[in-house]
Amino acid sequence: METDKFQELVSEVLERLAQENTEIRQTTNQLSERIDNIESILLRIDNNLEQKFQALLEAQQVQIEINQRICDGLSQNGKKEDAPSKGLFS
Repeated sequence: METDKFQELVSEVLERLAQENTEIRQTTNQLSERIDNIESILLRIDNNLEQKFQALLEAQQVQIEINQRICDGLSQNGKKEDAPSKGLFS
């Protein structure tokens, strides 16, 4: 009788362990999928930020060139104004 009870108890414990093992595997798989999704999202964010940063650098370079042209134009105008004017009747 005690042997039957012991075997039944061992059987119940093994069933619970098998069920817990299955649950742990399912949870592990779910976590792995979520980690993969997070990694994918982070990669997209990284690429997006990289593109935005590159666009900012290019815009900065364009603005520097525009500013340089403006400064050159103002400098040329300043030189023209410094030159003596002959006037209408010269």
